[in-house]
Amino acid sequence: LTTSDWYVFVECDSAVNASVLFDFLKDFVPGRKIFLGRGLRDESPTIIHHFYGFDHEADDDFLFPDFASGFVLSKELLTKLALALDTSTSKVGSSFAIDAKHELALMISKLCKAKLSSFPDRFCIRKNEGCAIFYEETPCAKETSLTTEDLFIGVKTYSGFHNVRLPVIKRTWAASDLSIAFFSDIANYVIPTIATGVANTERGHCAKTLVILKHFVNLLDGHDSSQKFSWLLIADDDTLISIARLLRILSCYDSNEKVIIGERYGFGFSSSGTTGYDYPTGGAGMVFSSTAARTIVSDCECPSDDSPDDMIIGMCSRRLGINIIHNAAFHQARPVDYPAPYLKRLSPISFHKFDDIDPYEVYMEYLFEPSDRRRKTEL
Repeated sequence: LTTSDWYVFVECDSAVNASVLFDFLKDFVPGRKIFLGRGLRDESPTIIHHFYGFDHEADDDFLFPDFASGFVLSKELLTKLALALDTSTSKVGSSFAIDAKHELALMISKLCKAKLSSFPDRFCIRKNEGCAIFYEETPCAKETSLTTEDLFIGVKTYSGFHNVRLPVIKRTWAASDLSIAFFSDIANYVIPTIATGVANTERGHCAKTLVILKHFVNLLDGHDSSQKFSWLLIADDDTLISIARLLRILSCYDSNEKVIIGERYGFGFSSSGTTGYDYPTGGAGMVFSSTAARTIVSDCECPSDDSPDDMIIGMCSRRLGINIIHNAAFHQARPVDYPAPYLKRLSPISFHKFDDIDPYEVYMEYLFEPSDRRRKTEL
């Protein structure tokens, strides 16, 4: 690892201006612990970062890199980090992998006593003069043209939220002509809801999610069904979605492949990566290809009704060879839980939780597209 002076990390949609980058790095000494990138900062402690800073021990100036803008580690820092990981006897970080960019910066800070130096004019969110690395989204080669008829939506809810959360969904992203069903602990013929036969649980919801997956597969196999869905979206009753943007993303994928799309988290990974598994975090919305849904229904069970559905799906997916694809437009938390510059990079597809926000305001500001009503017939 120490044969090069600098190590540059980018995402697949990052572009590098090598001459600008090399010229920029001349001002730094690779024999020192150098960490360079575009710095992001939490405005307040947030759940996606395990409320880092709530105990007042955190550094108020703690920055973490925007991966899409690239970041650079010096030879000295990478060597020190690798050695620290190999020799550390204490646990580094949480068992959960939620936000790699924050977790990496925190690990470097704790193990190597090094901080990110932010240069937003060199590590850029958009292409500008002087950028060494910048984000430049590449349009996908579309597999097919999707319509709302290709998507079935199952929303997890329960009777206590029928009159609180479901009106928000029905007045925002579900106001268009969609194939959507609300799965609850009881049947309500006004909304309407489908009774799952599963009692409400405070957390987990594995059994309820499996009911939705089985319902979807039964729809696919129904001989009298005029609709043949390609994709299944499972959302919470406090998840906000942009259906138009979701369909555009799904058009890049083949529903005949075993894939799940959403915001990917991880659990139990070792520093070597030989243990642990990925899972699609449920609050952000989980999208299953028809093939993935069939595979899970045929060979996956819930240990208990209240087992964490998304984590059980992750374990099953690893065993069954289902790919879990991360898309940064899905969000497990609210807009206020993310740095504002980070949200500007991609048009969001989802946000989660109605706590301490106006969900209508969030939907209109971040997810609504003026052509939504017109698109419901055009799609």
